Amino acid sequence: MAAVGALLLVGGVVLALAGEPSNSVPPGLADRAAALFVGLAQSVCDADGQFSADPRSAMLVAACAEVVPALGSFPRLRTHIDRLAQPSRTIGSNGGVVGVVTRELLANIAAIRMSGSVSETAEKTAGLLCTLLRSSAVSFGSAQSVVQALHECAVDVLLEQERNGGKGRNRGNHNSGNADPQTAVALVLLHCVEAVLQRFFVEDAATQRRLPAESLRSVWMDAIDTVGCVHSATLALEEEHAGGCEVYRRVCTLAVQFITTNEEGVDSVVRQLFARNPCLAFVATADSVLLLSAARSCLVLFYLDLLEHLAPHLRAHTLAQLVVPLGTRYAGAAALVSVGRRWFESAHALLLAVMEPPAAQRDLRSAGSGSVELKLELAPWYAALVLDLYPDRGITASLLRIAYAAA
Repeated sequence: MAAVGALLLVGGVVLALAGEPSNSVPPGLADRAAALFVGLAQSVCDADGQFSADPRSAMLVAACAEVVPALGSFPRLRTHIDRLAQPSRTIGSNGGVVGVVTRELLANIAAIRMSGSVSETAEKTAGLLCTLLRSSAVSFGSAQSVVQALHECAVDVLLEQERNGGKGRNRGNHNSGNADPQTAVALVLLHCVEAVLQRFFVEDAATQRRLPAESLRSVWMDAIDTVGCVHSATLALEEEHAGGCEVYRRVCTLAVQFITTNEEGVDSVVRQLFARNPCLAFVATADSVLLLSAARSCLVLFYLDLLEHLAPHLRAHTLAQLVVPLGTRYAGAAALVSVGRRWFESAHALLLAVMEPPAAQRDLRSAGSGSVELKLELAPWYAALVLDLYPDRGITASLLRIAYAAA
């Protein structure tokens, strides 16, 4: 505990120096204090390979959560954040500071789920983790481990919602009075996922070229499925706030932009996503969409919206085997009544995206030789469907014009 005490003491010194006018601090003093703080933090992390579930972990993270924003406020001290984000070189270490902060964040999330009350500690820990993940010094391996841990947490959240919720209810049936902890957890996960996507999928093209494509896609799938698992919370935010959930939109935009620029991998990724989520294929063949829980229905809705953007890049076989059956399940009047208009409209948007003509010859080549045949086969069926649904079974006059223009 002596090292932790020294860390807290030096952290206080750094905060005091950072708050003073630069002309009143002796040259190099703040820099030396920040370097000492980083060195102590790293030594505390490396002291015990089983650092999780230790009181020192919370104290270390709390100190870093206060000091790191101060370091980031001064250009001359920002390099120390990079040092803090570096992976540990100690054999048998626990992932360095990034690893410890990740485990502490998961502990914070577990406390929120257990108590049902929101804590500022999780928000501060998530902010610290995001800062470290955006550092140029953080390794892709560290980021990959973080995303895997966040994905496992999101899946646990989804399963817990299924255990606690009823069957066949849409998001409107949730008790909004108890939504704050769920929303807090979702926002924490989304912000951390955004930091990874921004750092490795947008800013660092050089890293992308060096890494195996399969590793990048694996992280992408973990990230995107994390977003899907907490989609019930983002939907609730959309209902409560006119602006919706901004971080959700940013994450989706980053994810779609990356994967659609890698034409060869889109089809493979979609097939793997269906394999990871058997409920998608199950719904496409199930007798009733009411067999899904409310939380799982929100996950399906997320993938309906995602697939709308990916459909132009998919091969005909994948569209016919996986995507179209999922869309048709929610495109009928029964789904509109039993699940909700949001699912109904997303399904129609997906089917229209499937039937959209290729924008360029490159799109036609990437879709494969069966793409045109699939569109020609689907168009008459879809035209008959929207005509049957017009005007009082879900399809309005404006939607009818859009549908017939596409079909």
